[in-house]
Amino acid sequence: MGADYKISSAFEGSFMRMADQFQGQLAKDSIQQLQLRSLYNTANMQFVIPDSLVQGTYGIVEIPEDEKMEFDSDALVLSVTSKGETEEIKVLGGKGETQFSDKISIGGAGFRVALWFKDL
Repeated sequence: MGADYKISSAFEGSFMRMADQFQGQLAKDSIQQLQLRSLYNTANMQFVIPDSLVQGTYGIVEIPEDEKMEFDSDALVLSVTSKGETEEIKVLGGKGETQFSDKISIGGAGFRVALWFKDL
């Protein structure tokens, strides 16, 4: 038994379920059953939500050497300890970009970390 997903749109539109070519209408400002694996057309946009959500994790993975590009972000993973409490902080950045970590509290102290590059 699958999940029960709903959709609400500020625009009218239509959808076509790809498996059996069933077509239906997407009503404006109403909550309707979301049809997975269906082509939705609304507000001059098209989209498909292919499958149900799956549980997973979000993390940083290394890019294989043959897939690296000039402007890929780099990652810095830090273990920060304050008053005996340790937490791992992950920050992304690269040449020409700066991203700050969310503010975190470790051992009662507040931290925010940034990664940027400077040519030497």
